[in-house]
Amino acid sequence: MTKGALRGACIAVLVGIGLALPGIAKAAPPCGPKNILIVYSDSGTPDQLMADLEAQPGVATVDLFDARVGTPTLAQLDPYNLVLTWTNYPYADPNAMGNVLAD
Repeated sequence: MTKGALRGACIAVLVGIGLALPGIAKAAPPCGPKNILIVYSDSGTPDQLMADLEAQPGVATVDLFDARVGTPTLAQLDPYNLVLTWTNYPYADPNAMGNVLAD
């Protein structure tokens, strides 16, 4: 994949916290099941958020990635049409994280 190339029309990236459920699950484009990756940088895993998202209609998968210890690759992001990310601690590599989300 080249930088800036579209993988498809069904991609959304949400950055921040304080997003209300079920709004998160509805944020992905309406193109079938939602495959969500939570990329977090926090002291613990967002288990409650994960469970709440899994309970939403149209959500097929919800997975976690700890961005304090690494940066997901484009290949790792490819299966997801919704990426939710936030930080309470620094990303392992903030520049790489911004680049991979921009791609």
